[in-house]
Amino acid sequence: MLKAGVFWSEQSDGYKAGKEAAQGAMDRLKDKPGLAVAFCTVHYSTEGFLKGVHEVVGAVPLMGGTTFNGLLTPGGYIIKDSGVGGVMLLSSPQMKFGVGSAEIGEDLRAAGKKAAQAAVAHAGKKPSDPVSALYLIPPPGTEERLIRGIQDVVGRAPLVGGSVANQGGQIPWSQFANDKVMNNGVVLGAIYSELPIGAAYTGAFKPTDKHGVITKVKDRRTLVEINNRKALDMYAEWTGKKIEDLIGGKILLESVPYPLGRRDVSADHWWIMHPVNANDDHTLAVGSDMSEGMGVSLMQASLDEVAQGATEVVKMALQELGAEPGAVLIGHCGGRAMALGTDRMKKINADIKAVLGDTPFLGWLTFGEQGYCKWGGSGAGGLMLNTIAFGK
Repeated sequence: MLKAGVFWSEQSDGYKAGKEAAQGAMDRLKDKPGLAVAFCTVHYSTEGFLKGVHEVVGAVPLMGGTTFNGLLTPGGYIIKDSGVGGVMLLSSPQMKFGVGSAEIGEDLRAAGKKAAQAAVAHAGKKPSDPVSALYLIPPPGTEERLIRGIQDVVGRAPLVGGSVANQGGQIPWSQFANDKVMNNGVVLGAIYSELPIGAAYTGAFKPTDKHGVITKVKDRRTLVEINNRKALDMYAEWTGKKIEDLIGGKILLESVPYPLGRRDVSADHWWIMHPVNANDDHTLAVGSDMSEGMGVSLMQASLDEVAQGATEVVKMALQELGAEPGAVLIGHCGGRAMALGTDRMKKINADIKAVLGDTPFLGWLTFGEQGYCKWGGSGAGGLMLNTIAFGK
């Protein structure tokens, strides 16, 4: 049997927020936790927030990081200028948890491998022991190569995760691993379970009839050409938008209803790619890795459809679970939240609550989303959603 507790805090002091959120989660768990998952905004001292959490939960495996501007919780969509934090605690004699981490240097694959080895050992397991699920928390821009290193250790396994976020400016994002706070590290949770686990991953976008081939890429994430034409020119033609309405950071929100996508080899899944900046040379900065020769399509969804995606991914995870849920963890793209606005995010939270009822859940806002397509393996995208549901 799985026990879970979730709580959150709107305290303006990071230490007090961590302590309040952890104590509220402990009061609902009513047991010794086996895993703590903690998120907060960058308004706080992240070291203070983590200290407050640890004072309550003790030396248990802990993972987490900074969320964009709020949290999805059973109490609503929590957003506050002075900061918010939330904690989920899990406990079950039928589950083992391990959290590993690594600072990121020049070799991303090696960092992923190191974090995976540490997570497996922390759970008291060997790499040859089948892992039930993995939860990844990286910094943006590193995801695909980290996943390769993780798979070097554990092979193909259901992987869900989110890239940490901030609110722009000078305050950095952070990753939490046990008692450590990092600004450029990878955190991996390894979960071994006799209970069922269901994972889901989607962008909830549909392809249009506009598609082409990526003919030039720079440094993995700068899209230079599609069909031998400048990427921004092709994107503007596909969407019918003016260049001046897209240039610079304007494209970040303008592209939310019209991102790019690449189809999985299964033909049943789309990996969404988010254009985050339109450069002066008419190239596009994109929030996921690309390669020349890759097929790319223009995707579409109305903002109402974008909003409905969060409830859809939760339902998908519950269907995959096929059992009564005991706890649900949700990753929601921060760019989607930015475009949708607070009122729509409050409605999304209410819709998720209506689906889950009394099941404890916690959702955070990410700057990159990782997930698992069971036909094609684990990968990363932008403007996407994921959910991992733990059976009770």
